[in-house]
Amino acid sequence: MITTIIKTARNFLNLSDDIMLPLSDNAGYYKGLKANLGTSKKQWNKRPDIKNPVIAFIGASVPKQIADEVIKLNNTSIKIINLCIPAQDINMWLDPKNKVWTEANKTLAVNNVNWEDINVVWTMQDDLRDRGDQRFPEAPQTLKNKLTSLIGVIKSKFPNVKQIDLASRTYSYDTDSKHAEPSCYHTGWANKWTVEGFKKDSVFITDKCYMWTNGATPRKDGNYTLPIHYSDLVHYTNEGQTYWGSFVFNYYKQFNWFN
Repeated sequence: MITTIIKTARNFLNLSDDIMLPLSDNAGYYKGLKANLGTSKKQWNKRPDIKNPVIAFIGASVPKQIADEVIKLNNTSIKIINLCIPAQDINMWLDPKNKVWTEANKTLAVNNVNWEDINVVWTMQDDLRDRGDQRFPEAPQTLKNKLTSLIGVIKSKFPNVKQIDLASRTYSYDTDSKHAEPSCYHTGWANKWTVEGFKKDSVFITDKCYMWTNGATPRKDGNYTLPIHYSDLVHYTNEGQTYWGSFVFNYYKQFNWFN
């Protein structure tokens, strides 16, 4: 009954639920599903107070740029370790025997950090094997399943992890590759569904570090994505790296333990 009323209202007002809406705005519907984050207000209010925080960033080349910027901005005593490796997407990271973890071990050793020291993990993931699959909900559901497996690997690699931040990709101005929209938008939905599946987990898993905007159109929080943020429609320019690295750094500044 409610669904029928909603559809009737949309038709009357000539509204379409095919418009990509930022999940962080918590407003409207996308293809019949409410567009909001997976982390509820109740969950957010119960976020953990991390003791002796050490943050690890994992992902591919764009996450590496973000981590580099966060480390540059870091004016706290907190250790932040960049474990990201270019061109290594979720299919590599969810394999506990993949070389990405061997390289991670080397990076940890160089920074005098043990696996057990890491208690916060930030990651931005995409599935490059789907070749830009635009189906919804099929494509983000596939990524969600892989994220669920990845979380299991993260827990096994970092046995003391208390918080896992799932960041969406930022808006893509590309039009004809595996990175074209709505692929980047769909990563936010994959994160949302992953978080909803771990609501009762002992580890705080959140999608609050939501980075997708509808291009240059500002979200409710004022953030936007400009063409000048990209050097090749995928990787950031200096402006893009500064903008989104600052976004993630400011995200962490919300936490009482980040000081």
